[in-house]
Amino acid sequence: MKSHSSLVFRAAALATAIAAASLLSAPVTARAQFVPGNLVLDRLGDGTQTLANTGNSVFLDQYSPAGTLVNTVPIPSSGAAGTLIQSGTATSEGALSLTQDRSAIVFAGYNVAVGSQTTSISSASSALVPRGIGEVSALGTYSFVAQTTAFSGNNIRTATGTSPTGNFYAGGGNSGTVLLPFGASGSAGTAIQTTNANTRVNNIFNNTLYYSKGAELVFRRAVLVVAGQPGKVAAGSGADAEEGDVGVLVLRPRLGRREQSGGGGEEEGEKSARVHG
Repeated sequence: MKSHSSLVFRAAALATAIAAASLLSAPVTARAQFVPGNLVLDRLGDGTQTLANTGNSVFLDQYSPAGTLVNTVPIPSSGAAGTLIQSGTATSEGALSLTQDRSAIVFAGYNVAVGSQTTSISSASSALVPRGIGEVSALGTYSFVAQTTAFSGNNIRTATGTSPTGNFYAGGGNSGTVLLPFGASGSAGTAIQTTNANTRVNNIFNNTLYYSKGAELVFRRAVLVVAGQPGKVAAGSGADAEEGDVGVLVLRPRLGRREQSGGGGEEEGEKSARVHG
């Protein structure tokens, strides 16, 4: 059995306790409830898996502000549809965000089972290894909400959404910012902006979708989300709305700070916020 040094923790988000989400796939309900003010970490591996670019299981660990483990939500990594795994060697994946209505934690990964691939999942085509988005409600219920053929041959790193059944916005190594409606499957989705193809983290603040690009510690405006109409985007907003960068540490109060890093995909040796247990 491997030591706990094989566990990887990724970027964090604060959870809010609100209503459970409607489901696209059969739900996986854990004995967990997220408490306002606690910290949620994206962890890879269970202590026995070897971390590898072929993919590892994902777990969302909730900690109190004092650092005490509260509970864990395991994300399905085998069996029925709705699996979502992440690369055990990529340092730019695993960002967590909250939906615009603050009802669910959203993240991205690869819609294949652990052990099903023999080569890098991030380098694989999306036809072979579809990219996907998952969410976990405040009651600890997991749902697989969208699949995409975007980000083929590169990392999918981030996702956020307007509501548990609204629009979702994915980002990664080569496709810019992609809009995917709830239940999307088998298509690339709608490109919101492609000026900056290599994106890192997406989040919605004050009805505006922001993304960070490459290794920059700034967010850029992508689109305006219509207030009071979850899932809709203001007419005329798009890539041309990206002017006016804003400091990421101001706009990301619910996310853990990420170290400054350089490069593009996982093969270029990026450094991101990781804590090795």
